[in-house]
Amino acid sequence: MLKGIIVFIIFCSGIQASEKDLYDFLWLDPDKKVYVLQNKVYEKKNTYYLSAGVGKGLSADFQDTLVTSVKAGYFFSEEWGIEAIYSNKNHNNDDAYKSITSSGGNNKVPFVRRINNFYGIMAVWAPFYGKINTFNRIFYFDWSFGLGISQLDAESNRTAFRANATVDAYEPEDYTAGIWKTQLRFYVNKNLYLDVDLLGNVYRANSGISDSEKFRNNMDSTLSIGWSF
Repeated sequence: MLKGIIVFIIFCSGIQASEKDLYDFLWLDPDKKVYVLQNKVYEKKNTYYLSAGVGKGLSADFQDTLVTSVKAGYFFSEEWGIEAIYSNKNHNNDDAYKSITSSGGNNKVPFVRRINNFYGIMAVWAPFYGKINTFNRIFYFDWSFGLGISQLDAESNRTAFRANATVDAYEPEDYTAGIWKTQLRFYVNKNLYLDVDLLGNVYRANSGISDSEKFRNNMDSTLSIGWSF
């Protein structure tokens, strides 16, 4: 009797799904269909957003880097959008740098290249969404990826390093780069959200020793708070 009731409930739940809830997954067998049992809670289509955040630079050798950034974007569909970003970086010499330059003797400065700020624009693809049940509350999230182009304002002490100088001197550099990111967005409510980003700028530059250029990836990790409307 109990088994029959369970089968009946499952069957009724299935026939109540409407055609708009039907999703075709190409990686399944052609005769298989998947029904979505719950509508998406926070929709992105035709919405603008603006956010500001702080984080840490992960790639500048011998530097502790504080990152601040602002982002603005627009989703013209549930999965696709466009985003503009500006980021500023504040650098301080880390313990390794101080150890090298203050240990006595004629210790030359280590080679440092650092990005001071950058701006860019990228296409955003958000194919995944879901929810997490924790602390007796459901949190909804999106997982997205971005790819685009950016302009870097940088500097390096390459001349001082190659001259075996013991006093640092930085010279300005600039690069055009490819920008990428992966992001988790957690929704607080319909308008307010939190972003966790891992972002990189890929560019070609020489090293302190060699004049030949190779691809380099400068990465940042940031936490942002934003508003969608």
